[in-house]
Amino acid sequence: MQTLKHIDEISIARIYLVLMFIVGVIVDLILLAASGFAHGMRLGPLASLGIGAFAVIIPIILAIGGFVFGAIIAFLYNVFADRIGGIRITLSSGRLKAVDPMSNGKMLGTFGAVIGAVVGIIFIAFGGLVARYIPVLSGAVLGFLGIILFFVLVVGFGIAYFVIGVIEALVYNFLAQNIGPIVLNFKGKELKSIGVLSYAKIEGAGGLIIGFVGGLLTFSVVGFITQVIVSPVTAFMVSGIIGFAYNWTAKWMGGVALTIS
Repeated sequence: MQTLKHIDEISIARIYLVLMFIVGVIVDLILLAASGFAHGMRLGPLASLGIGAFAVIIPIILAIGGFVFGAIIAFLYNVFADRIGGIRITLSSGRLKAVDPMSNGKMLGTFGAVIGAVVGIIFIAFGGLVARYIPVLSGAVLGFLGIILFFVLVVGFGIAYFVIGVIEALVYNFLAQNIGPIVLNFKGKELKSIGVLSYAKIEGAGGLIIGFVGGLLTFSVVGFITQVIVSPVTAFMVSGIIGFAYNWTAKWMGGVALTIS
């Protein structure tokens, strides 16, 4: 097995920027349709103008947010990989044949602990505001409860994400063996393109599993059938669009640079 040791922050941030800009354009089309609807319903020019103005800035906001998000995720991954080891994979002849469940769980669990810490800090800050404006509540008590909640969230999120990471890898390995792995085309360290059909096929099959479980939880025949149909179709279509968008972006701006050894 090889280890994904490093993700280049700028290259992945650039990809996220373009992908989120595309998402913003799609949202724009919906909002512009709503703007036309507002005009047709005679809701007034201000309503149409407001929706139109909001539509203009959405792609920019999402693109900037995507760039920052991508850079942060890659930075954190690299920090964690240096300390706990990166995700171990079996990559042979451009095919992602397997993902090690424990290393994937460990990495996602670490990310989960960080998310829990952020949520915990927000709760502690909110508790401080409550104590300031509601004197009857003791700041010390709220602070003590906030600290306990902080550690509960860190541990809880960490364990939950670890379990998700292990299950995710196990499911991928099962699907890769039975319907074929994701095809990844590298040129040196750069991921030049993704096999769109192989990626969409894996995601669609994963969507079918999620839809099956989710359908059972609805305790409804109609809900079950809906989930089993909608989830895989949606996953297949969305992943196909993402794959095409990645390949187009990588062709013109360069793909994500990955250090795998």
